[in-house]
Amino acid sequence: SKDQTTSGASVTAEEIKKMPNRSADAVAATVGGVFSSDGERGNVRGARSDATSMYIDGVLVICNSSVPQSAIEQVDVILGGTPAQYGDATGGIINVTTKGPSRKFGAGIELETSELLDAYGHNRVGFNLQGPLIKGKKQETALLGFFVAGDVGYNRDGAISSKGYYKATDATLQNLQQNPLR
Repeated sequence: SKDQTTSGASVTAEEIKKMPNRSADAVAATVGGVFSSDGERGNVRGARSDATSMYIDGVLVICNSSVPQSAIEQVDVILGGTPAQYGDATGGIINVTTKGPSRKFGAGIELETSELLDAYGHNRVGFNLQGPLIKGKKQETALLGFFVAGDVGYNRDGAISSKGYYKATDATLQNLQQNPLR
């Protein structure tokens, strides 16, 4: 398209649901031109990591960019031809749009666990709750509503060795305790 001045891609909520890792950075890493290491976003178009700006609902985020996975509606990655509204970003722009309130009440819960498959004990619970607070005269619209989402994670052990650990025998340990090296 001749009038298309930016390059990049948009990933919608339906596509994000099908991905194994759905954090905003991991979704951005699926776009061509975004370097990823272990599924997390590295740099954009070869620029340093501080040259990429992240926006959540139009607000520049400087430190932590974690958004609950169930709250992400769309992730837009702009690689080149940065619009003026985003200011000075030489690497790229990652713009996360969160879900808004719904005209119907709804809720969701998502559970992940690796307890039966490995010794890491990775567990995550994601939840969301949405609905209208004030409905319009036509019951099809919501004048005011809410959307609440969150993620809770727990890893029993994040540093398991594939080769095992060396452990001193009881006799060796007792010998070291009785005769410490000085």
